[in-house]
Amino acid sequence: GYMDHTVFVPVLNLRNISRFKEKRLYRASIRYFIRWPFATIFVTGFTPIPFWPFKFLSFSIHYPMWKYLTALMVARFPRYLFLAWLGAAFEIPNSLILGSFLVVILLYIVNLIPPVVRGILKRRSGAAG
Repeated sequence: GYMDHTVFVPVLNLRNISRFKEKRLYRASIRYFIRWPFATIFVTGFTPIPFWPFKFLSFSIHYPMWKYLTALMVARFPRYLFLAWLGAAFEIPNSLILGSFLVVILLYIVNLIPPVVRGILKRRSGAAG
């Protein structure tokens, strides 16, 4: 959370990137978000509701880091405590954990193949031409 805030607040507020702030959807979202930013970060950090749009909103309005991190800790601590309890209550075989990890790595590699092939083909066509 600290690293995200430190990096993305300045990036999202760069003049040439901040054109998104003129969009109607962004302005409407901010109007609702600004009413309860702490509660919104808490609820989306604790529940399965996607968190990243609200993280983006909090960074774009310069929501204070200490409030952001407090909301994040208050939301995530019970969630991760519950997940740790589940992990302790139900033993998951190491082979299943390792297999899941390998599947995720394999999916990243498979998604990386098309851009690499395009880059190679582009270089070859540029060198031949």
